Amino acid sequence: FNTINPSSNYPSVSANRGATGSKSILIYGTETGYSTLVLPEFGEDLTNLQLSFKMYRNSTTNSLSPVMVGVMSDRNSISTFDTVAIVSCARNDVWEYFEIPLSGYTGYGTYIAISTLPGVSAYCYIDDIIVSEISDCAAPTNVTTANITTTSANITWDGTSGTLYTVEYGISGFTLGSGTIEYTSTNSIMLYNLAPSSGYDVYIRALCSDTVSVYAPVLTFRTECSESLELPFIERFDSYGFGSGVKPQCMISASEYSYL
Repeated sequence: FNTINPSSNYPSVSANRGATGSKSILIYGTETGYSTLVLPEFGEDLTNLQLSFKMYRNSTTNSLSPVMVGVMSDRNSISTFDTVAIVSCARNDVWEYFEIPLSGYTGYGTYIAISTLPGVSAYCYIDDIIVSEISDCAAPTNVTTANITTTSANITWDGTSGTLYTVEYGISGFTLGSGTIEYTSTNSIMLYNLAPSSGYDVYIRALCSDTVSVYAPVLTFRTECSESLELPFIERFDSYGFGSGVKPQCMISASEYSYL
């Protein structure tokens, strides 16, 4: 492994938390610098490989901790970094799994690397890094949502390896296996009968002929506010971030200062 950071000692091993054991690698980049972890050199054709890892974020102030996954031809020069994908955690305090195929890489580099984005503050933990051959049953990618209403949302994704997909969703923070499960043979699905002004998590994976893929990184979204609320109205404020300017989706804040 090699690390590149012009202004600090990160990335570095941290004993604060781990996905499997007690340790992980902490990547910390600032708006004026970057933090890059460079893996050992691989002699194989990188387009036949995939990188998987788990990432953890516990700060609400660092732009969802986005990181770039890419390939470098010179392990000591960030200028040779070619970006393959940009990923970020959807939630705080949860280890999220990412699987990045390198099949789209067209350069000649031999070093796989993970780096913060230039000019973006990021603070996250990485663990369980695995480089392997691309799976015959790859996870869906680019999971997004659109046309969100008070009670419905359209979910779309990219994926060609599965003839069938399983979509499991529920209120944010639900345990996999306890949510609502839908099946579809297309790359989109409409979710209905959702609760207004509520946060939801969506997990999608491919069902191939003789195996299943891992789940795509969780997609989190909130439904729109309802024009009329049902009683009892309950708000525990646990599904939001915190800090100045943060408030529940369907509430407004007003303040007035008077100086004598």
